[in-house]
Amino acid sequence: MTKPQVRERARQQGLALAEKPDSQEICFVPGGDYKRFLDAYLEEQGEALPDTSGELVTTDGAVIGEHAGIHNFTVGSAKASESQPDRRSM
Repeated sequence: MTKPQVRERARQQGLALAEKPDSQEICFVPGGDYKRFLDAYLEEQGEALPDTSGELVTTDGAVIGEHAGIHNFTVGSAKASESQPDRRSM
Protein backbone atom coordinates (compact mmCIF):
# COMPACT_ATOMS: atom_id res chain seq x y z
CA MET A 1 0.00 0.00 0.00
CA THR A 2 1.09 3.54 -0.61
CA LYS A 3 1.14 6.11 2.18
CA PRO A 4 -2.01 7.85 0.84
CA GLN A 5 -3.81 4.49 0.75
CA VAL A 6 -2.78 3.76 4.34
CA ARG A 7 -3.99 7.19 5.44
CA GLU A 8 -7.31 6.66 3.69
CA ARG A 9 -7.73 3.27 5.35
CA ALA A 10 -6.92 4.87 8.72
CA ARG A 11 -9.56 7.57 8.05
CA GLN A 12 -12.12 4.90 7.23
CA GLN A 13 -11.33 3.22 10.54
CA GLY A 14 -11.62 6.51 12.42
CA LEU A 15 -7.98 6.55 13.51
CA ALA A 16 -6.72 10.00 14.54
CA LEU A 17 -3.24 9.35 13.16
CA ALA A 18 -4.70 9.51 9.65
CA GLU A 19 -4.33 13.29 9.92
CA LYS A 20 -0.93 13.25 11.65
CA PRO A 21 1.65 15.28 9.70
CA ASP A 22 4.51 13.40 8.12
CA SER A 23 7.67 13.28 10.17
CA GLN A 24 10.81 14.75 8.66
CA GLU A 25 13.05 13.10 11.24
CA ILE A 26 15.08 9.91 11.11
CA CYS A 27 12.85 7.39 12.86
CA PHE A 28 15.49 4.74 13.68
CA VAL A 29 17.80 7.02 15.67
CA PRO A 30 17.50 6.45 19.43
CA GLY A 31 15.96 9.45 21.14
CA GLY A 32 15.92 11.39 17.87
CA ASP A 33 19.44 12.68 18.56
CA TYR A 34 20.91 12.02 15.16
CA LYS A 35 23.96 14.25 15.79
CA ARG A 36 24.97 11.95 18.64
CA PHE A 37 24.19 8.97 16.39
CA LEU A 38 26.46 10.31 13.63
CA ASP A 39 29.25 11.11 16.09
CA ALA A 40 29.08 7.61 17.60
CA TYR A 41 28.93 5.93 14.19
CA LEU A 42 31.90 7.86 12.84
CA GLU A 43 33.90 7.18 16.00
CA GLU A 44 33.09 3.47 15.65
CA GLN A 45 34.27 3.59 12.03
CA GLY A 46 37.44 5.48 12.94
CA GLU A 47 36.43 8.42 10.80
CA ALA A 48 35.92 12.11 11.43
CA LEU A 49 33.02 14.26 10.36
CA PRO A 50 34.10 16.51 7.50
CA ASP A 51 33.98 20.24 8.17
CA THR A 52 30.73 21.49 6.67
CA SER A 53 30.47 24.70 8.66
CA GLY A 54 29.62 27.86 6.82
CA GLU A 55 27.56 30.97 6.52
CA LEU A 56 23.80 31.31 6.84
CA VAL A 57 22.79 33.23 3.75
CA THR A 58 19.35 34.57 2.87
CA THR A 59 17.87 34.05 -0.57
CA ASP A 60 18.92 37.60 -1.49
CA GLY A 61 22.55 36.86 -0.58
CA ALA A 62 22.79 38.58 2.82
CA VAL A 63 24.95 36.75 5.34
CA ILE A 64 23.00 36.59 8.61
CA GLY A 65 25.20 34.28 10.64
CA GLU A 66 27.21 31.11 10.70
CA HIS A 67 26.45 27.45 11.37
CA ALA A 68 28.59 24.67 12.80
CA GLY A 69 27.81 22.17 10.03
CA ILE A 70 24.99 20.57 8.11
CA HIS A 71 24.88 17.64 10.54
CA ASN A 72 23.28 20.06 13.04
CA PHE A 73 20.20 20.47 10.84
CA THR A 74 17.29 18.09 10.42
CA VAL A 75 15.42 17.74 7.18
CA GLY A 76 12.56 19.58 8.88
CA SER A 77 14.69 22.54 9.95
CA ALA A 78 16.23 22.77 6.49
CA LYS A 79 12.77 22.83 4.92
CA ALA A 80 11.65 25.43 7.46
CA SER A 81 14.62 27.61 6.61
CA GLU A 82 13.59 27.55 2.95
CA SER A 83 10.10 28.78 3.79
CA GLN A 84 11.24 31.16 6.56
CA PRO A 85 14.50 32.71 5.35
CA ASP A 86 14.73 35.09 8.31
CA ARG A 87 14.51 32.29 10.88
CA ARG A 88 17.64 32.48 13.02
CA SER A 89 16.98 29.88 15.71
CA MET A 90 18.41 26.95 13.81
